[in-house]
Amino acid sequence: MGSLGAILLAAGASTRMGSVKQLLPWKKSTLLEHSVQQLKHSEIDNIVVVLGANAKHICEKVNFDEVDVAVNPDWEKGMATSIATGMRFLLKKIPDIESVLVALADQPLLDDKYYKKLIDKSLKSTNKIVASSYSNELGVPAIFDRDYFDNLLNLKGSKGARALLRGGSVKVTSVNAGKLALDLDTREAYNSVYEQHGRL
Repeated sequence: MGSLGAILLAAGASTRMGSVKQLLPWKKSTLLEHSVQQLKHSEIDNIVVVLGANAKHICEKVNFDEVDVAVNPDWEKGMATSIATGMRFLLKKIPDIESVLVALADQPLLDDKYYKKLIDKSLKSTNKIVASSYSNELGVPAIFDRDYFDNLLNLKGSKGARALLRGGSVKVTSVNAGKLALDLDTREAYNSVYEQHGRL
């Protein structure tokens, strides 16, 4: 597959959470640091974490060793702008990068084993996109071949990559993420999942 980079999206203000979601406790660290570690353990060489809201505060609290950080000044315009920020960063750093994995920082049950499964599937698939399936929909984490880099750079709005994945015009290989792909958008959701999985 050639060179693979990863964009970890962590730019949101987490208004429904009532606190900075990226810094909520998870096992020995925080939600964000846990997500970074899982990507690192999946042996992706170039990882960029895209921050937006609370970027300075997060940088003071999170260990970003061996990964890059890009701050999206337009994060309030939606997830699409954060994907584009990550894409521009990776393309500048590695102009010949061949594929990109897009992931979210608030899906802590998706571990390095799952990311490796996605990577393995993308190596074997003839399709140019490999995406996660859950709740009968396609979503991220997903791996996009270089053929779709322009699409990622030109996404609009808050739906992020989902607009591309669910548009019906692209051929996508799916990997079933099932209940692992929980988004922690509310304090209730976080508390429930933390009690079951996030404690030491």
